[in-house]
Amino acid sequence: DVHNQQIAKFAYTGLGRMMINAGHSYSYGIETAIRSKLCNDHLALILNYGYTHAVFHRYNAGGGTDYSGNRVPFIPDHNMGLLADYTQPISLHWIKNLTIGVNCNGFGRIYWTEANNAYQNFYATAGAHALINFGDVELNLWAKNITKTSYKTFYFESMNRGYSQKGYPFQLGFDLRLNF
Repeated sequence: DVHNQQIAKFAYTGLGRMMINAGHSYSYGIETAIRSKLCNDHLALILNYGYTHAVFHRYNAGGGTDYSGNRVPFIPDHNMGLLADYTQPISLHWIKNLTIGVNCNGFGRIYWTEANNAYQNFYATAGAHALINFGDVELNLWAKNITKTSYKTFYFESMNRGYSQKGYPFQLGFDLRLNF
């Protein structure tokens, strides 16, 4: 229950940002996470989910504009994550183990404006990785957004125009970790 909620907006001139009082809002939700180790601790499964309901209870923006009942911007209705990693010990003296994994993360619907006229629908991205553990050195080969999901990570309006930032496209990469 938030009274006198502050919202950052671009100035009407388009030069700079300003804080405005958005009146009264409320939010409630739930988050849950489950983690499990199976197959003699070789298989790790993680599932998490969150739901948030954030609404302006009272928000008269002036000039006959009333956003009461609209969703509060930048708060995803749902967020979720799934991860499965399988680790296999290796009998070679220079490799300790190999881990193969997949993951999926999802967010949305996310409203970008108080008017709720711009939003990102629910989207999910999937990834995979293969980690080789050499003991003091780990090499992790990964791929992100393997489904090539198109989504926006940010949106704003300035000078009567909308601008958005696209999410990352398909990516391949590696991480090298030294544990000394």
